[in-house]
Amino acid sequence: MREEKSVYKALFSEQKSNKVELGLVQDIEKAYDKALSLEKNVAKAASKLRSDVLETSDAWSKVEVLSMKGLKAAKELGMKESEKLFNSRGSDAEVNIKEMEAILGKIDGFII
Repeated sequence: MREEKSVYKALFSEQKSNKVELGLVQDIEKAYDKALSLEKNVAKAASKLRSDVLETSDAWSKVEVLSMKGLKAAKELGMKESEKLFNSRGSDAEVNIKEMEAILGKIDGFII
């Protein structure tokens, strides 16, 4: 009788352990799937951000080119106020292009 009780306890304990293990497997699979899904969302967002930064950088490049043309024309015509404006806009564009390049570097280092 004692031996039966001992076997029953061992089987019951093993069954309980298997349920706990099965529950942990299900929990980890659910958490893993969620993490993968979130990671895909982050990768999509990073890709979108990269595209937006490239577009912004191109826009600043256009500002820089136009400001150089305007500065040249203003100098030829002796328009001091216009020179200041074109010079200022060109400097702003140059700074912002460098910022966009730095952001792109960080995004490229991040993209999964």
